[in-house]
Amino acid sequence: MSDLEEALLHKIQYGCQTFFDGDALAEMRLEIRPDFVTNGLIAQLRTGIWAEEVGKQSKKIYFKAPEDWWQMLKKEHFPEWLKEKFPVKEKYHSRKVTMTVNIAYPKLPQRFHKGDYVQKVQWQEGGFK
Repeated sequence: MSDLEEALLHKIQYGCQTFFDGDALAEMRLEIRPDFVTNGLIAQLRTGIWAEEVGKQSKKIYFKAPEDWWQMLKKEHFPEWLKEKFPVKEKYHSRKVTMTVNIAYPKLPQRFHKGDYVQKVQWQEGGFK
């Protein structure tokens, strides 16, 4: 128990701030949608950067999970003594996960040549052409 019995509370303001140049703003999207779980809003700000795909990488992963919904219910909600009497049945699963490997160029300008977007960028000594 705390010695503090009464406290005077006040709200403080908080937020976040970042900078976007005009090129990033040109293709930026703002999505706002309701979040029914927290009874609030989710705001998502998206834009793109130039990147080069250099390959794909795959890996097989293994994990253990309850056999079915009943086993999951037992795992999540049964007390320990009941789980000892009726153990949770689990089985092993495997999945292949493939990821694309990219090299990103976040400082590369978004537009070239008076507003025309380019798909191929050439590297020259001293910078991009």
